[in-house]
Amino acid sequence: MTHAITLSGGGAYGAFEVGVLKALMGGHAPVTGGGPLDPKIFTGTSAGAYLSAVLLSTDPPDPAARIGHLERVWLEEVMESPQRGGNGVYYLRGDPRRYLDRSLLARQPSAPLRLAAEDVSFFASDLLTRVAALATSREPLDRRALELFDLSAFVSTEPFHDLVKRTVSIDAIGNSGRLIRIAATNWKTGGLATFGNADITHDAVLASAAIPGIFPAVRIGADPYMDGGILMNTPLKPAIDLGADVVHVVALDPSIQNVPPSSLPNTLDTIERLLNITNSSRIETDLKLAAAINRGLANDPAHRKVQIHVYRPRADMGGVFGMLNFSADRMQRLIALGYQEAVAHDCRRSGCVV
Repeated sequence: MTHAITLSGGGAYGAFEVGVLKALMGGHAPVTGGGPLDPKIFTGTSAGAYLSAVLLSTDPPDPAARIGHLERVWLEEVMESPQRGGNGVYYLRGDPRRYLDRSLLARQPSAPLRLAAEDVSFFASDLLTRVAALATSREPLDRRALELFDLSAFVSTEPFHDLVKRTVSIDAIGNSGRLIRIAATNWKTGGLATFGNADITHDAVLASAAIPGIFPAVRIGADPYMDGGILMNTPLKPAIDLGADVVHVVALDPSIQNVPPSSLPNTLDTIERLLNITNSSRIETDLKLAAAINRGLANDPAHRKVQIHVYRPRADMGGVFGMLNFSADRMQRLIALGYQEAVAHDCRRSGCVV
């Protein structure tokens, strides 16, 4: 049987996916019969796209060695580190803590001045561009004024660009015997784009993880691309289309019934719940469709039935802001939670299609 791994998007919550994979590919999960899972297909969005790309970039044939490599990358390259002065995904421009980092000062006493100068230069250039656009735009004045403000200008994804180039081998993916599909959204047309072994690039991985409103869009060809989670946060269908008989889905949003609404709602809580409901409903719809198809094929051995195992957190892990929290304690805790979820996996509770 052909096994596939499908990984959702969720920024720093990708640590939970690392934990699930550690149990599955390390041979510690009952669902694999106690043996190491060796998936032939990987599909992912955002953080899931990056994890999938890293797994296909490493050489060891042993699944446990491959997931060991992935965990090391997450803990040594992605997670916040005092030696690095931050995480491996992004930093905030204008953040005084970055200028006053003791480890940085010890290594490079002049670095704070250089970093501050770089940030000031960026803000000045960005503001000049926006003022020029305001002066030449034909939009109503109130809309033009709003275009002066962009929170993503405070977020630099240069660390993630460097990280992807260091840890993702496009040649290895192109020559791999395993299949990959990652999702991104064409920000110009609103269409879904998927990239596979033959056409995946570093920019495709970056685009799949470009969270709207926080990270900048990534240009591929002439068009800007952003987070694939806008249209397909859990790319289950591509895994089935590639021929998977068993799909192991790691969803980073908890079952919505396990997250009661706030007793005193606010704007952020409302947005978070909207995202959870939207993502959960997509997964539930896919699972119900797969179950219905399996029932319809029960008496037709000529057609392929699909098993789907779902692994997801049992409670909310921190909302929207948690997606950007790569602190060391939190990353290690999420990996442990994901590992325990796979080890104690219960198909009945999880709503698996078996």
